Amino acid sequence: MADPTIVLVHGAFADASGFRGLYDELLDEGVTVVAPPNPLRGLTGGDGEYLKAVPGEIDGPVLLAGHSYGGSVITAAGTADNVAGLVYISGFAPDEGENLTDLQSRFPAPGAIP
Repeated sequence: MADPTIVLVHGAFADASGFRGLYDELLDEGVTVVAPPNPLRGLTGGDGEYLKAVPGEIDGPVLLAGHSYGGSVITAAGTADNVAGLVYISGFAPDEGENLTDLQSRFPAPGAIP
């Protein structure tokens, strides 16, 4: 099997430039890597469907890696036929039928920082 293309999916309040260091390091190792924009329209607004199209444009296996909110996005996008795996980088990993509100409701709200 061919080495997978790694697709880096950023979280909310960020853009793909946050992956610059990792992106460069992977390229230096000879890894094919893509860091597409995450439109940040919400999971129900189509971020998962939008990112699901990315693996469809890549020949061969794809490894999706999502940071923070990007974890939820790769969970939704991970059903593309050529997705070989999902990597969560401090990412939300919802179970089937679970959403971010469900995940976040399990933890107390952060306190104010003095």
